[in-house]
Amino acid sequence: MSQLHRDERVIIVAPVGQDAEAMAAALKSEGFETQIYQRLDKCSRPMAESAGAVLLTEEALEAVQASRFLDVLRTQPPWSELPLIILASGGESRRAELLDLAAAAAGTVTLLERPISTRTLMRSVQVALRSRRRQYQVRDLVRQLASLNETLEQRVAQRTTEAVERAQKLRLLSAELSLAEERERRRIAQVLHDDLQQMLMAAQLHLRTVGKTENAAERTEIMRKIQNMLERSFNLTRSLSVELSPPVLHDHGLAAALEWLASQARKHHGAKVSVDADSSANPKGHRCSRFPLPGGARAFAQCSQARGWQPCAHCDEGGRFEETPRYRLRSRSGV
Repeated sequence: MSQLHRDERVIIVAPVGQDAEAMAAALKSEGFETQIYQRLDKCSRPMAESAGAVLLTEEALEAVQASRFLDVLRTQPPWSELPLIILASGGESRRAELLDLAAAAAGTVTLLERPISTRTLMRSVQVALRSRRRQYQVRDLVRQLASLNETLEQRVAQRTTEAVERAQKLRLLSAELSLAEERERRRIAQVLHDDLQQMLMAAQLHLRTVGKTENAAERTEIMRKIQNMLERSFNLTRSLSVELSPPVLHDHGLAAALEWLASQARKHHGAKVSVDADSSANPKGHRCSRFPLPGGARAFAQCSQARGWQPCAHCDEGGRFEETPRYRLRSRSGV
């Protein structure tokens, strides 16, 4: 028997005479699925699993096993209200007593007085099954809603976990880049103090010496040394100027600047960095106030390899670098 027919079968309980067989034959002739039981306690489990309606006589309700049957009806899920069709032949008071007994356990009760016509029976069963189908629709909707809620909760939990992990990685990356930038600024300050200032001081001392030197050849040699010092100072300041504010960034855009930064990292620090940048995605009309210093590229590549990240550089309207799929610095190992 298919699940559809099992859910709409009519359970018949008529312990006296041939009532059960007669009703089953009449229902089957109209295409209804039926199942006969002689006692109510025997049909409790099948009824709880799947049934479209229960057709029973008053004698079945008067049996001692009826209490278990009524207990099963009371424990139905919220969406279920199994239709009961009770055949009675007693007086008005007897019918009222049976109706009250069944209604206390089941919400949908139809009381028919015997003898009844086949047409009345068929019509009552059709109405009961129609009501049961609507209950099954509610059951399916409740299950779908529960499934959707569970799926939604899982997705929210997953997305929340991913967002927390991503934010943590970005915080760590930002901290490491800030430290790298701080180290680079200290390096530049040291270069200015140890190299540039020392060369300028030496040039100044040589200039003082020129005024006290009468020998032309010596003065020429001193002037040559001064010229050499000034040239080295000029080259040093030009190099620092490029590092602090790369012209390629302003002349050719962020994609070209990232290529230049990677080349500087490879040249000066031996960092294996490759760039995958789309030049068509260069920001238009925005300033980049935190472009990484060349010394920071090494730390940038190292932390990417160590943590398995794919850091991305993107200049937004506020001049900050944020994560974006348009610009990616990646190590050659595939990180």
